[in-house]
Amino acid sequence: MTLRGLGLVGRFALLFYLVRFLDLNSVALFGLVYAGVAMAPPFLNFGLHFRMNREIVGTSDLESGHRLRDRLWLHILTYTSLALVAVSAAATFGYLALANVKFACLVLIVGILDVLLNEIHLFLISRQRPLLANTIYFLRSSAWIFPFLISSFLIVAWRNLDSVFIFWISGQIIGLLMFFGALYKWPWRNVWRKRVDFSWLFVDLNKSAMIWLSDIGTVVGQFIDRFVLGLFLSTHSIGIYVFFWSLANGAQQLVYTGIVQIVFPHFVSASRSANNAEFRRLLISELKNVLIVSILMCGLMFCTAPLIYAFSGRPTLSENGALFAELLLGTVIRLGADLTGIALYARGHASQIAAINITTPVISVVFASVALTLLGFNGIGIAFIGTNFTLLALRLYALRGDIRG
Repeated sequence: MTLRGLGLVGRFALLFYLVRFLDLNSVALFGLVYAGVAMAPPFLNFGLHFRMNREIVGTSDLESGHRLRDRLWLHILTYTSLALVAVSAAATFGYLALANVKFACLVLIVGILDVLLNEIHLFLISRQRPLLANTIYFLRSSAWIFPFLISSFLIVAWRNLDSVFIFWISGQIIGLLMFFGALYKWPWRNVWRKRVDFSWLFVDLNKSAMIWLSDIGTVVGQFIDRFVLGLFLSTHSIGIYVFFWSLANGAQQLVYTGIVQIVFPHFVSASRSANNAEFRRLLISELKNVLIVSILMCGLMFCTAPLIYAFSGRPTLSENGALFAELLLGTVIRLGADLTGIALYARGHASQIAAINITTPVISVVFASVALTLLGFNGIGIAFIGTNFTLLALRLYALRGDIRG
């Protein structure tokens, strides 16, 4: 919990730093890269992580090490191939100028390291090493922010996105070193000596397609709207949106961590009862709790908006206060949707969960496109509300049989 709190503080600090000392175009670029890095693991794990993480529980260090090694090689090969295609396409169509080659390389390195570290994180959880997993996650995601902020305050020349990504990569490398250092007694020589075996991966691929699509839908649905915004408006507009979305997302993470995720065992216990009344009472009670706390949290954040504008060094952000209010309202609804999603999972509705997750990016794109066309920039906030309200309605509809008396 402490590491999560420090991570959130670090991300908030970086957000305000980027807005105050760089520009909104840089905020937009960082937000797009961050979204791309977040979307890469679901695309590249092919839905295999659930099966592998379950199968390595209780296995020997050598066997689980072989499984991890094979998965890492698969990620390296697929990511490198896709990266080469992307860079070639960008160069062909003139999007990759010589001056941007260094930046593109930094982004690609961040991406591949994050994919590998995400796999290691899931691996460590399955091997019952949660403290090590969360410590490495903190190092790769947030710990590097604090030395970067201190260094860039002292060295003005480091106040640029290239330096941000260099420090980010440093944090990832330290995370990798910690992983191998903490498990130095493992039989790594024998792990790497054995020939790579992709056969079990291809067998599992046939059984993991739905999980893969569901994972992609979940993450892409969360970030796709900023890319749609870029198609309609300027990069400057994306920067404003990323700033306010990040603030609202911080409130969402606090409520989700403190309330939403911890009710899962209660939903499971209530699901074991043959009477739906107990489950219905629990769902209604927890929905009320989540909505009350999220409304208070988001309301408090909106009331502190003048301080946020002043601290960011960009008072003109106050002109977009309506967008901030829309995103906070959408966050309240999103938390309700998150809770109903956990309830669906506790009831074992895997097919409904997958179907809703897969359609989420489509819902988001449709809402964003229509709202931006009709309402302009503030339409992206209305789209955020509409998308989350639709998800909440779909999940409640999927639970209809479980909450009837």
